Amino acid sequence: MKRLLKVLFLTLVGVLLITSTLLAAENLVANPGFEEGEADGWPVGYAGFKDLKSYGDGAVIVKDIARTGVWSLKFYEPTVSAPLGIISLPVPAEPGKTYKASVYVRTEPGSSRAAFYLEFLDDEKNRVSASWVETTTADAWELLEITDTAPAGTAYVNVILYRAASRRGVHYYDDVSIVVVP
Repeated sequence: MKRLLKVLFLTLVGVLLITSTLLAAENLVANPGFEEGEADGWPVGYAGFKDLKSYGDGAVIVKDIARTGVWSLKFYEPTVSAPLGIISLPVPAEPGKTYKASVYVRTEPGSSRAAFYLEFLDDEKNRVSASWVETTTADAWELLEITDTAPAGTAYVNVILYRAASRRGVHYYDDVSIVVVP
């Protein structure tokens, strides 16, 4: 009986240590749930894919559908056929460290797939490398995750929410995250 209690106690301590480690992982993304926005509907803490808000025509924060909180980011049909993408503002990163990025995406039925990138940048904020995944389901929140190790030359990390010009439809994004994997 004492042995069983000891095993149960040690198991509980182990679970608590693992849980506290996972919960302690700090999200490096500012405004991960798009709860903060500018007057024009642009999310605080994000920039257009290429510069400022270009490549962002067709992106706005909305109260239509949110996974958590009140707001989400919506990619809708822009007036012109063009790529649509926004990036989280780059945050410092270290070569050799492993980073896990995630986002929840809800794709409306009939829409094409949307992409999610984890991007490593050098000290001048030029791309060193990037990994990406795409949505596969529609009409439900889908978790997209990428885990990758920062290569030599990395100074910053960010994520990109993206849809190619050839792709159409409506997509919602919520709960963006980048964490350092312990």
